[in-house]
Amino acid sequence: WPARTPRAQLLMLHGCCDYAGAFDDIAPKLARRGISCLAYDQRGFGATVSHGAWTSQDRMSEDAWEMARFLRARAPSELPLFILGESMGGSVAVHTAARHADLDIAGLVLVAPGALASATRNRFYHWLMRGLGIFARQSEIAVERTNAKDLSAAAAIRLLGDPLVMQSIHPTLLDGVIAMGYAAVDAASNVSVPTLTMMAGKDDLLRGECVRQLHDKLQGPKIWAPIENAPHLLLHWRRGGAVLAY
Repeated sequence: WPARTPRAQLLMLHGCCDYAGAFDDIAPKLARRGISCLAYDQRGFGATVSHGAWTSQDRMSEDAWEMARFLRARAPSELPLFILGESMGGSVAVHTAARHADLDIAGLVLVAPGALASATRNRFYHWLMRGLGIFARQSEIAVERTNAKDLSAAAAIRLLGDPLVMQSIHPTLLDGVIAMGYAAVDAASNVSVPTLTMMAGKDDLLRGECVRQLHDKLQGPKIWAPIENAPHLLLHWRRGGAVLAY
C-alpha cells in the first residue's frame, strides 16, 4: 500500500491464524496519511508453502528483518521505518528489534502483543501441546472467535469466511507461537527503540499483566496505551477510529 507522498514506512506483522489480508482495511487509511505499508504472510500462515507448520522464532524474526530491508530499499533512505505487530506479530516485532539493531528502526507499534510471562503457564501449555501432538497426531485445535460482535462487520465476515484465515491450528504450531510469546518478554530487555504498546481492555486471549511485563522491560522511550472496552483484535474493532487516533 504505497503512499502518494510518503513520510514514513510501516512493516505490518499479522497475528496467529491470520495472514496479510488482516490489514486490507487499515493499511489504505494509513497510506492516505502518508505512511507506505507492507504486509506479508508469515511462515506457517496464509498462502505460504509451510502453511500449518512451525519453523522457529529465529526464522520468523529473520523473515521480518528481510522484509524490512526490502521495504527500506523501495524508498529514500531518510524515510523512517516502523514495525507494527498485532498479537503474535507483536512478539515477532520484539524479537526482530532485539536481534537487529542494524535495521535502524524508528519505532515499534505493539498491538495487543503476544506475551506470556508465567513460567508455570508456559510449561503447562508446552506439555499440553506436546501431548496433543503425540496422541491426537493429525488432529487440530479449533479456533473459536467469541467476540465477533465487537468487530467491524467486514472484519467479522473475513475472519469467519476467508479461506486463508485458519479455523483450526495444529498443536505444534500453537506450541511454537506460545513459546515465542514467552521468549519475547525477555527479549524486550534488548529493545531500545521508541515503542507504543496498545492493550485491549476486554482482551479475551492475553493477560494484561503479561503484556505489561513485556512493556516494562523495553529499554527505550515507551508509551503504554490501554484502550477501554476494546477486544483483542484492536485493529479490527468496530470503533477502530479510536485505535487509529494513536
